[in-house]
Amino acid sequence: MLSTLSSAKYFSPSFGGRTDPYTVSPVFNPNSFICEGVTIEDQVFIGHNVAFVNDSYPRATTPDGELQTGDDWVVEKILVKKGASIGSGATILSNVTIGERAIVGAGSVVTRDVPPDVIVVGNPARVLRSIDATTGSSK
Repeated sequence: MLSTLSSAKYFSPSFGGRTDPYTVSPVFNPNSFICEGVTIEDQVFIGHNVAFVNDSYPRATTPDGELQTGDDWVVEKILVKKGASIGSGATILSNVTIGERAIVGAGSVVTRDVPPDVIVVGNPARVLRSIDATTGSSK
């Protein structure tokens, strides 16, 4: 199973930004890693070099010392809800949901669910403040 995108996808050219931000959704920037098990809803922005991680305990080998195969692990899900924005360099760990219209600050490491309409920053990501869902401004 591949990652799931809810509508048209647009990969921003590496030389600059979006050419038509009003007709494409979601928007991805260069060098982001979107792995199996990630679902991204509409109107999502994903900055440069964002990494999604779908395995809580990555290992190269089994306890017996054999190389792991696809049968040795289970894909863990990530959900990015409508209107969320993820800043450049953020890392999104497995088994989390990023809420509608939430903003993940650049370089943040998301280790647990992010509520809708908040800004999270840091490692681990913590709520910095709320966002007014109707205006998009900070509360």
